[in-house]
Amino acid sequence: MPGPIVSYPVTQGPVYQSGAYQQCLPPPALQHWVQCFWQLSIPNGHYGYTSLPDNCVDWIISCQHAQDSFLLSPFTQAQAFSMHGPISYFGIRFLPLGLGALSPIALGEWADTASIASGSLVGEPFALRLFEALQQASEFKPRCVLVSQLLQSKLKQIEVDRRLQRFMAYCRSQNGAMEKLSDTQCSEFGLSARQLRRLSHLYLGLSPKAFARVWRFQYHLQQLHAQPGLWLQHFHDQAHFIREFKTMSGASPSQFGKLSVLYKLPD
Repeated sequence: MPGPIVSYPVTQGPVYQSGAYQQCLPPPALQHWVQCFWQLSIPNGHYGYTSLPDNCVDWIISCQHAQDSFLLSPFTQAQAFSMHGPISYFGIRFLPLGLGALSPIALGEWADTASIASGSLVGEPFALRLFEALQQASEFKPRCVLVSQLLQSKLKQIEVDRRLQRFMAYCRSQNGAMEKLSDTQCSEFGLSARQLRRLSHLYLGLSPKAFARVWRFQYHLQQLHAQPGLWLQHFHDQAHFIREFKTMSGASPSQFGKLSVLYKLPD
């Protein structure tokens, strides 16, 4: 099933607890819509987890409780979650625009609430079917196969506004480095700056500036160790880069990679 989604690489922070975090690419038929499947297994005790901005929408399902199933909208700062284990969560990370193939409700209609119960978007019967699929297997990879089969039966071809696609393609070509978007620049996408703001919020859940800012962060995050001086291309000075990086990751560039995003909290 071909799709119109602009390709988008994503990186999250390291988890150093052995076996606590697993990730798997979807089959080719889903790769236009889904960035990856993941599973987070929280050991016994009180733990925190830091999630990084990536412009994606995550559907997060408890492997133990059917009612604990929700979708998390895009965000622009590191988000810390507190959990008591033992418990496991299975996640479906949808690419920007990818959720539209599963739900007719535009992202901008609920993104301001940060999260929403999955049944409200995909219907309670389908949300329950997905939870039941997770119960049919105890291992991560078989669960991915079962969830993939369910999604392929549900996803529908969508029409994406070509003007929004052009904006996303421009983000990719610039690695998110955009100081501002004037009407002149937006005219190259086929719309005005005001129209772009409206479409971006409605279908991406963020303003064009915020979306590009997260794209830029993801680009620098992925190149952090391979090209440590890359910040010179996109930031006025090193202090600006460090401040921006810390806001989005929860750690400075020198600290990132040394700290696990899954960490023990006091009981």
